[in-house]
Amino acid sequence: MHLKFQDGAEFVLDLLPLLESWRGNPIIEPLLADGEFQKAKLDYGTIVFPTGFDICPDVLRLWCEQGRVLSKSQTDEFFQDTLKHPEVA
Repeated sequence: MHLKFQDGAEFVLDLLPLLESWRGNPIIEPLLADGEFQKAKLDYGTIVFPTGFDICPDVLRLWCEQGRVLSKSQTDEFFQDTLKHPEVA
C-alpha cells in the first residue's frame, strides 16, 4: 500500500503479512480475495475496509517508519512506552 501522510512523508508498506497472520478471521479473510483489498477507504486518516477492519494512522505511521508491520505486542509496547515517556515520541 502506498501511503502519504499530511507532513508529506510517503511510504510503501506491505500489509500482506498482517492479513496472512489473521488468515481465517471472518473480518480479514475476505480481504485476501481478488479485488477486495483495493476497496479500502480513508476515513479521517484511518484506513477502513468494507469488512469493518481498520487501521489507525498512528499505527500505520509507526509501521511505515519501522519499514514493516510489527506484531501486536511490539505495536502495543511502543504506544505504552510513548504514553509513559511522551518526550520520546
